[in-house]
Amino acid sequence: MRKLGILVCVILALGAPPLVARERAPIEESYQATALPYPNGSYDNGEGCFYGVDGVHKHFHEFEAPRKGKFQVDIPALTGDWDLFVTDPEGDVLAESSGDRGVPEHTELRLKKAQQISIVACNWAGEPQVTVEYSFR
Repeated sequence: MRKLGILVCVILALGAPPLVARERAPIEESYQATALPYPNGSYDNGEGCFYGVDGVHKHFHEFEAPRKGKFQVDIPALTGDWDLFVTDPEGDVLAESSGDRGVPEHTELRLKKAQQISIVACNWAGEPQVTVEYSFR
């Protein structure tokens, strides 16, 4: 029994990792997305957000997951009509939100460690700038 007590003391003295996992701090950020509305009527082609010109009608923001977890992104307040997409590096849509005019956009998904995504805010017919908020837990 005495040997067990000595072993426990040695392990504690050497800084053994705690038995309870530490909770990781969430990542919460926001940024301004700037994009021009699509020309009148051009959105009727069935292509959706991807019809517009990168950097003109849609704004990209890159993110890489530091660990596995839940990612959510919002456009909480807007005037007009914006859509929100999350894509992989090849441009495939992983999640989307395309609500009605003036309705906040929200989408979420689970990410793997080191997974790379793009947040794509698309201006269908809205004000030229919105705030995009995202969190990772």
